[in-house]
Amino acid sequence: MNTDFFLQNSVWFGAAIASGSLLAYSYWRERGLTEVLGTVGAIQLINREHGQLLDVRPAKQYANGHASGAKHIELNQLSTALSQLDSKHPWLVIGSETEAGRALKLLKGRGLRAYALEGGHNAWVQAGLPVTRD
Repeated sequence: MNTDFFLQNSVWFGAAIASGSLLAYSYWRERGLTEVLGTVGAIQLINREHGQLLDVRPAKQYANGHASGAKHIELNQLSTALSQLDSKHPWLVIGSETEAGRALKLLKGRGLRAYALEGGHNAWVQAGLPVTRD
């Protein structure tokens, strides 16, 4: 085997491996194999598995606009409201990265399937998905 060829082109091989890894990660993430879903993965979760929306943002933010059909439970009230959540279908949590991460920990600790929406409410709006205002 000619090792000189590999050594001379190691940058290209590294770039190919990195590119392939990023593509694989994106593929897995959009299919729910991690805890974060983009808007495409979120819509698939809703349509294919009857995923439910849970907005954990503060009431003021929720009232200014939220994903249509989202259940609103502020993060600071979520631990006491877990019994209100249906466990038959997965949950898509909408909130900041920190809020969603804490909510996922609570939901998964209760045995619920849950994912965070990457980019939160802003990603939902930018994707042109339905929004309601209170």
